[in-house]
Amino acid sequence: EKGKALASSVKAAWSDDFTQIVYSDLTLLCVKDDVIETVVKDLSIDEGIIAHCAGAVPMSVLSGFDRPGVVYPLQTLIKGAQSAAVPILIEAGYQQDVHELKCLMEHCGNPVYLVDSEKRRYYHLAAVFANNFSNALMHASHSISESFQLDFELLKPLISHTLQNVMDGNLPEQLQTGPARRGDAKTMNSHKLLLADQPDLKKLYEAMSAYIATQHPTSKK
Repeated sequence: EKGKALASSVKAAWSDDFTQIVYSDLTLLCVKDDVIETVVKDLSIDEGIIAHCAGAVPMSVLSGFDRPGVVYPLQTLIKGAQSAAVPILIEAGYQQDVHELKCLMEHCGNPVYLVDSEKRRYYHLAAVFANNFSNALMHASHSISESFQLDFELLKPLISHTLQNVMDGNLPEQLQTGPARRGDAKTMNSHKLLLADQPDLKKLYEAMSAYIATQHPTSKK
């Protein structure tokens, strides 16, 4: 249904049959990382650039095609969500294809960076921490708010301020505060008691506190 709607919005042809895919200058494989190899086996075309959009999958998965490439948006793309220009990390087997991918993505208004498969997987790893894990921590904060009948709205200015400090160019390690940073065992023990009925969150609290402590060994014990 999503495919049909997208095709209709840009007046393109739509099909769920791989054999019906016709030649184009660029074919993007916008599928989950773990099914790229399966999809590739079903593709019968080998004209134009064939590129996947995954961060952790090497370009070599497309080695069976004459013109392999990668177009990886360093951003979580959610329907309806607004975002600034998304950095696009590209890679291709030929310099001319690099040029074509760069021109196309820049035409869409995105900053483009040439990044090979090895370095791209590290960008993907860093992105998981910056996006997926930070969102999971905000989910934990929201869960605690609901468990203790708190107003999560009151925490949003703190979340915004924390992120803005990083966006302003400050190093995260220099911005770290809190009981784990100070080595305040009394406060941390009090927090863990509050999480006694939520063992998963308690383990997360302990793990994050331990990580912070190892990053700031000069904290008062």
